[in-house]
Amino acid sequence: MAGADSEVAREKSAGRKKKQPPRGKRYSPAVKKEILEYALMNDVAAAAGKFGVTETTIYEWRRAVKRRGTGTGNFQQVGPEEQDPKVEQDRRIVAMWRQHPGYGPSQIRNMLKRGGSRVSVGTVRQVMEENGYLPQT
Repeated sequence: MAGADSEVAREKSAGRKKKQPPRGKRYSPAVKKEILEYALMNDVAAAAGKFGVTETTIYEWRRAVKRRGTGTGNFQQVGPEEQDPKVEQDRRIVAMWRQHPGYGPSQIRNMLKRGGSRVSVGTVRQVMEENGYLPQT
């Protein structure tokens, strides 16, 4: 009986086609750069189709490059020059952390909350780690 159930499950899964890359696929910085350059020269949809990544992933990579400022060439100038709320939020987090280097993510989040910013502890921790924060072990 158990064998029949597994055969039915296999038949159902065999008929599906995945349109997106498997979750958690990692790309090297060189490949990311190539994809971002292609997206810059053409458009994001074409780059997503050619390289097999989602459009959302390309936009996330663009934001990360813009936020970190580590890009070369045209990577700094991705998209129109509008103020991204995420970038501003990251700046506030890093500025508060630099003012209070002994504080952890929870304390930084509480300070920002008192100042009127709405941000989660996880987001604060992620931004701090991207900027050199090493959590206590």
